[in-house]
Amino acid sequence: MPAWAVHRGTVDQEDVGAVPKLVIELAQGAPAPSEVLLDGAALPQASLGSELPLDPGTHAVVAQWTDGRQTEAPVIITEGARKILRLAPPPIEAAPTPAVAAPRAGSRSKRSWISRKNARIHRIVTRTT
Repeated sequence: MPAWAVHRGTVDQEDVGAVPKLVIELAQGAPAPSEVLLDGAALPQASLGSELPLDPGTHAVVAQWTDGRQTEAPVIITEGARKILRLAPPPIEAAPTPAVAAPRAGSRSKRSWISRKNARIHRIVTRTT
């Protein structure tokens, strides 16, 4: 085999090893997203967990979940790097608790009216016995 062929094979292997790779996985217990986008392009579900060769630089990963929530993850990857990105849906936001109106100043609550009425009845009952 000529020397240039051996040298050429070595250079190709080095070039392949220098290509950055990104592995997109689901976090443990996370449901499957309805769609995953890498730099705006939809990824097939089968590509999750596989090494995806990328150009060095900043990339945007967006996961759309079936309930409408969205996870956005910017990824900066350098030459020869291999990164693993674990996707999980964002936490569900709790519904805001409704504000309870404070009683107006000077107004009597129903409870105090009832307790005064019960006290009056108690006095009447104890006087008659």
